[in-house]
Amino acid sequence: MADAAASKIMPPGSKALAPSGIVVVGVEFSPDPVALGRPANTLLSVMPVKQHTEPTYGYLRQTVRTSNAAVVAEGGTKPTSVFSVVRIEDSLDVIAHISEPCPRYWLVDSPALQQFLTTELTYGLQVAIEAAALATINATSGIMAQAYNTSPLATLRKSLTVLETQGYEAGFMLLNPADWEGVGLALASASAVEYQGLPYD
Repeated sequence: MADAAASKIMPPGSKALAPSGIVVVGVEFSPDPVALGRPANTLLSVMPVKQHTEPTYGYLRQTVRTSNAAVVAEGGTKPTSVFSVVRIEDSLDVIAHISEPCPRYWLVDSPALQQFLTTELTYGLQVAIEAAALATINATSGIMAQAYNTSPLATLRKSLTVLETQGYEAGFMLLNPADWEGVGLALASASAVEYQGLPYD
């Protein structure tokens, strides 16, 4: 739409005539917008996703695992195990936004502005999706927690053990930059022996 609107306004490189008696001089103009800094969306880059073809979806989730398998004598009654599942139904959330109005002549002067706005809108969606994902994860019941123990790195390692004892493997670790800064500063000030074998990298 922006391309079509810009082409109808006036050809690229043309300007309106100046009033009589006015001296027109060239203006040095860099057409590429200078963007603000963008923190990395590390959660979205590592979080597993599943594409859906419909706005609503459902799946079966196991809620109970009680295995009563045992040695049974010949002809004896076999124990009954309980493996319960429930059907979960949910729907996709729509996350969207639009840009504020932009002077149409800016699009003529700077074709890169269209790509800049597209990139900014996409980045805004990524930030909103990451926030929604974190909110959903934090609101999920049954989250396993590990209390602080000795140091941040030791706590992270014990967190891995909590997952492993439940039969899960950690796909990634997500830390606030301020927390990771504390880990780096501790490594620079504390004895290396205290952190030997811990997953710093």
